[in-house]
Amino acid sequence: MKQSQKFTANNVPRELDAAVALMVRCPANTPSLAELARAAGLSITSLNRKFRRQLGLTPRRWFWKFRTQLAAEMLATAPQASCLSISRRCGFASMAHFSRRFHIAFEQPPRAFRAHCQLNCTSIDSHVHPTDIDINELIERTLNLMGKAECPPGTKTPL
Repeated sequence: MKQSQKFTANNVPRELDAAVALMVRCPANTPSLAELARAAGLSITSLNRKFRRQLGLTPRRWFWKFRTQLAAEMLATAPQASCLSISRRCGFASMAHFSRRFHIAFEQPPRAFRAHCQLNCTSIDSHVHPTDIDINELIERTLNLMGKAECPPGTKTPL
């Protein structure tokens, strides 16, 4: 993966680019708030305040929302990948943790979501192998989807 590659979408403010890039570069790793603040050149308090004001969520909640949305994209585009491998790739501690977070976000378990996509989505390529997933494309699509569904600041989110 190129170091200079940006993992941002239109909804991510420029001053938060570095923190967001650190989170999405490897969704299975969880950078500390101190690491995120350092990457953005902000204090932890300023980072939290800017995330909340500009994206409507704290950095941690934003990251969990990103991970869950990324997992949904993977479930829809890689039907051969197991739910367990997707959950691990997206940084969930266990299958139960993944299933619980996914159910809260999408009001259905991951397997039901995948089955719905396979029945209703004509663009799914059933021959995609989990290692053939273009993670950069999925990350960009996930960021764009999050921007369209972003809640206004101060609104509670299920994640």
